[in-house]
Order: sequence, then C-alpha cells, then structure tokens
Amino acid sequence: MVLGVVGLLLGLLVAGALYADSRALAYAEDQAQRRIADAVVGAGEVTVSIDAWPLMFAVATGRIEQITVTVDRVLSGGVQADELELLVHDVALDTDALWSDQRIVVTGIGRATLTGTVSQGAVSEAVGTPVEFAAGMVKVITPDGRTFFATLKVEGRHVLLVAPIPGFRAIRFDLPDEDILPCTPAVEVLEGKLALRCDVTELPPAVRVAIGPS
Repeated sequence: MVLGVVGLLLGLLVAGALYADSRALAYAEDQAQRRIADAVVGAGEVTVSIDAWPLMFAVATGRIEQITVTVDRVLSGGVQADELELLVHDVALDTDALWSDQRIVVTGIGRATLTGTVSQGAVSEAVGTPVEFAAGMVKVITPDGRTFFATLKVEGRHVLLVAPIPGFRAIRFDLPDEDILPCTPAVEVLEGKLALRCDVTELPPAVRVAIGPS
C-alpha cells in the first residue's frame, strides 16, 4: 500500500514537472517569435519551433539539436519572399537566460539552412512586366506584347533574366536584403515560383538581433 502511494506521488510529481516544462518551452517559443517578428521588417506571421523537450535537458547541457524559424512572407529588397524557413542545427544557448527567464539566447550554431520562394506574381510586380515560371523555364512578356524564353542568372544580390534577342536589356530584380538572406542562394525555377536555398554558419543578422546575445 505504502509503495503504491509513493509510486502515485512520484508519478504525479513527474507529470507536474513535465507539464511545467512544456509550458516553459511554449513560453520560450512565443517570446522568440515576438522578438523575431519585431526585428524582421515587413515580416508576416512568424513561427518558432524549438527541438528541446524536456527543456530541462537544454538547461543542463546548454545545447539543443535544432531550432526552426518560419516566416510566411516578408517584403524585402523590393520583392516579396514567401515560405521562408531557417533550420538551425547544433545550437548553443545561454543557460542563465534559459533558466531564469525561459528566454532563448543563441550563442553559437553548427550550421543553418535557409530556404524560401518568390512567386512569379512578386517578380512580375518587381520588374514591371509579366513573368511566368514553369519547371526549369522562364517566360517573359514584354510591354509591346512579345513573348520569349529567358535564362535566369544570379549575380551577387541580384537575379537577371537574359535572352539572346538583339537590343534586349536584361531584366533585373533584387534578392531580399542581407539581414534576412545573408548569402548568394541557389535558385531553382519551379511551377509558378522560384525556390531559394543557401547554407550559412551564422544566424541571419535580423534573427541574430532578435535571439542572439545582447
């Protein structure tokens, strides 16, 4: 009987601790979301997912396996980017901030992958003429009604649409600003959109301001 009561009490204590831990983790994610939303100018909805349950393990070790930051859309560099996702691996944390305030402060990362898309509508608006994307193909309709297939090239912070037509000037639009996309991404042409992807070893500046050391 006594052992049964002790077991029940221990079970209740463990369940209570895990419940409190899950609440603390949800609070930490919510606070990180708010800070990133404030730091990323022009951002839409921000979601932060922390792979650190139970949170007490992260407090004990100062590391978590992964943080995922998603922004549904952001207007930056004159073009709207959608479906932005930052996947951060091997994350080192400030354990004091995590323990005392349930606040995520990233002090170092192993690597991160940043992905996003830019729709053909966003590109058309940015360049001032209709542009259509199909798998591996780019079609441009000029103001005088001509239609031609173009080649896409990335040069620094710009994307160029070029075509072997005499007198045709390349169409250019800017990539999102470096505080959001701190790299020259690989660009893939998909149906109706461009897919951007790059790997980095530091947090993008806007994210670092939000969840990095003060």
